This record gives sequence, structure tokens and C-alpha cells, in this order.
Amino acid sequence: MASNTMNKNMTSLLESLNTTLSQILTGALKGKYSAKAIEALQSEAAQEKLATLIKEKMPVKIVHKSKKLKKDPEQPKHGCSSYIFFCKDARKQVKDMHDDWKATEVTAEIGRIWREDMTDEMKAPYIEKASADKARYLEEMKDYTPSAERLAEVASHASDSEGSKKKRKKRKPGPKRACSSYIFFCKEMRGKVKEDNDDMDAKEVTSELGRLWREEYKDDSKLNKPFVKAAKKDKKRFEKEKAEWVDPEHVSSDAESGDEAPAVKKSKKSSKKSSKKSRKKSNAESGDESGERLSEYR
Repeated sequence: MASNTMNKNMTSLLESLNTTLSQILTGALKGKYSAKAIEALQSEAAQEKLATLIKEKMPVKIVHKSKKLKKDPEQPKHGCSSYIFFCKDARKQVKDMHDDWKATEVTAEIGRIWREDMTDEMKAPYIEKASADKARYLEEMKDYTPSAERLAEVASHASDSEGSKKKRKKRKPGPKRACSSYIFFCKEMRGKVKEDNDDMDAKEVTSELGRLWREEYKDDSKLNKPFVKAAKKDKKRFEKEKAEWVDPEHVSSDAESGDEAPAVKKSKKSSKKSSKKSRKKSNAESGDESGERLSEYR
């Protein structure tokens, strides 16, 4: 008998807990009732029920991360650039001089020293190291053969990338917009920046391109001349194509409807004016008719 009573009490407790928890989640419970509810949820049974209810009620957001092809550990390491060799030597010295600086500030200072303080003679040893390291990489690559597992992994990644590209939204029909001088600069310099900084990922390469454009190319008319010229040429191309372009969907819809030209949509003001004129004309005509009838009776 006692066990039945205990089971009934537990069931009622769980039911009240479910109701109370639902009220808390919706923000309907306030004041002293909220304090009582929190006190009631202190038991282990209540906490277990709370965990179960949260799993059932709370929505789960699924984030799909794009898979990145990992580097083959058996592949020879790319050769380092002269700037990377310089960074390895200069980083410790800059850190010791500015021990309160952040990593980003240290990196910025190293870049400034390389651009502004280092002469060609001072850079020569690092350039020689880079040339030797590049020769080492090319020599090791002659003996490198990817494994069957690696080739299968590359093929799988390529097929996944192809599928994700197809899912992307299609570009609107019409001429391709003109590229800016910065875009032409990126197209030209991305490969060189990648080659000089092979340890950088895609985001870091993009950041480095932005830094180069802002600090070295943007305000220098000699350096940015070819990119500005290409942008102007592309702008003329876009304006010409835009003036000559006709939307094929629009033409096909007109042909199906049998209209020679699209109907001109009248504004509300013009339609109101025309309706007023028609009313005046009809009133005048009706007035003339009534005058004629009166003259007949006279």
C-alpha cells in the first residue's frame, strides 16, 4: 500500500515538474512562484527530468562544416621564403624588446623591419637560404609518390567540392560586372604570395594581399598602373555589354503572349486625370443632348 502511494506521489511530482518547467521556459512564472519552482527542482529526480525535457524541447542547430583536405604527412615540406627565414631569426629579438606586445603586433613589426629597415645586402643571406630550400623541395618531390589511400582521399574531396559548387546559387543572367583594380591585383599576385609564404592558409594569404595593396600598391601610381588600366578596360566592356544585352526570358515571355512590345504601366496620377477627363466629356455630351431635347419641346 505504501509503495503504491509512493509511486503515485512520484508520478504527480513528475507531472507537476513537467508543467512547472514548461512555465519557466516560457517565462510565465514570476515572483514567489519562481522561487518555489526552483526549490522544487533541487532533487536528483527533478534534475534528471529537467535534463530529459530540455533535450526534448530545445531545438538543435546542426552546423555543417566544410571538409578541408589535410596535408599528406609523407609529402615533402614546401620550401620557405626568404621572409620566413628572416621571421625565424627576428621574432625572438622583437619579442625580447617588446615583451608586452601581442603576437599580431610582433608580426606587424617584423613585416615593417623587413620592408623598411632591411637593405638588399642584409636580405641576401635569407634569399640564399630560400633558394637552397626550394632546391631541396624540388629534389625530394622527384622521389615522392602519393599512396593509393592518398589518391582516393584526393578524389573523394574533389567530388565533394564539385557537389558543393553545384548547390551554390546561380548568378543572375546578364553581363558579368566589371572587376576593380584590387581584384585584378589579387588575381595577379595571389600565386606569388602563396609561393613566397607556403605556410600561410587561404585567409592569411588574402590578408597579406590586402596589406600589400593598402601599404605598397594603392597609392603608388607606378605599381598600380597595370591594375587600374585593366579595371578601366573591364568597366568599358561591362558598359558596352550592358547596353547591348537583352534578357532572353523577357523576350520569350513576350513572344508567348503574342505582344510585340511590353505594355507601359500607367501611373495612378495619369489614370486619375484620364478618368476625370472622360467624366467631363460624358457630362458635356449628356448636357448637349438634354439641351437639344428642350429646344425640341420649345
